[in-house]
Amino acid sequence: DTPLSMISSPSSSLILSGSSFLFPTLRIDRCENSESLSKRISQILRSKNNDKKKKWVVPIVLDLAAFAPDGSPHYIPPKVGMMDDIIRTLGEFGIVVVGFTNYSPDDDELAGLPSLVSKG
Repeated sequence: DTPLSMISSPSSSLILSGSSFLFPTLRIDRCENSESLSKRISQILRSKNNDKKKKWVVPIVLDLAAFAPDGSPHYIPPKVGMMDDIIRTLGEFGIVVVGFTNYSPDDDELAGLPSLVSKG
């Protein structure tokens, strides 16, 4: 399976892969936050000329590998509440997070969501 790239501009894309789980997997970049994610999804939806009256729901798995500790002494964990903000922002667009992968949160921020292992 080849990852699909939903391109909002030549320099930035949201990577959506259908190869890891039965649900599409959305890879979130380290520099992403709820505001930038909302802006990029809005641009993508506008560029696709979507009918604003249509309601849709897409279940996804979040790939949070970019937020995992990498062993660097300069590693900074995501700010408290950041993952909740991202999940809420995705929900506003009808993108429902059903689980996450490649991340082990130290707090309860992702409580209630299953941690999934990729088929690799």
